[in-house]
Amino acid sequence: RRVHGTTAWASTRVGSGFQNYKFIFFGPDGLLYAVKDGLQESGFFKGPPPTNPDIPWLEGATQIGTTGWTRFRFLFFGPGGDLFAVRNDNTGFYRASPPVDIADKWRWAAKKIGTTGWSGFRHLFFVSGVVPGEAELYGVGCN
Repeated sequence: RRVHGTTAWASTRVGSGFQNYKFIFFGPDGLLYAVKDGLQESGFFKGPPPTNPDIPWLEGATQIGTTGWTRFRFLFFGPGGDLFAVRNDNTGFYRASPPVDIADKWRWAAKKIGTTGWSGFRHLFFVSGVVPGEAELYGVGCN
């Protein structure tokens, strides 16, 4: 956050235990989503944003996916609340509603909306368009 009336930036530690996460991002529902890539625990989790720096965020989160989420290069929400993913191996770009619990098989329910080339970008993101409810997908920096 920016310190009011200055050009300085300040931060406050609000949670702990994020060192083994591949993805951490907010969803349109205001919840924090994260993919953990660890030896003891792995999977896809969601929960309220952390507020206590002494309590690991994972303690209040719900697991919504098991293994396999680290095979994606990109994982992000788009307009309308759909979850988008690009595989590391450059074999596809996918879209579907986010999983609700660990029984959901998101990858099998997701529709393939693109083939090769997407994993070459460094960043992918949506920018809201002029028309309400519409957005355009942008890719930045090819590897």
